Amino acid sequence: MRTDNVSVVLLHEYPEYAESCANLLNNQWKRSFSARIHSLNRCCKELPDSLVLLEEENGQKRVIGHSRLTRVLEDDDGCWIESVVIAEDKRNKGYGKYLMNKTEEYAKELV
Repeated sequence: MRTDNVSVVLLHEYPEYAESCANLLNNQWKRSFSARIHSLNRCCKELPDSLVLLEEENGQKRVIGHSRLTRVLEDDDGCWIESVVIAEDKRNKGYGKYLMNKTEEYAKELV
């Protein structure tokens, strides 16, 4: 896996990736597109928030991964990592591990 052409961004800072994230998530877990967008639009500086894994090729950025952090209701210092998905053509290449590591780093900053 090359890391020089990938980046992880927060969806609340880059809402233009919400539709691509919804499509990626719906390819794995079917759900109403509007319900998925509504859920993704709830991302904010606090939790819940989504991390988006982007790959850049020839000046074009493509969403290749997604993860979501949500707060644990009973534990103010805890959060769940959920909805982790990597585009099918990028699986088994280390992108999932890379995204999980970045997600865990971000979670530690929040709690």
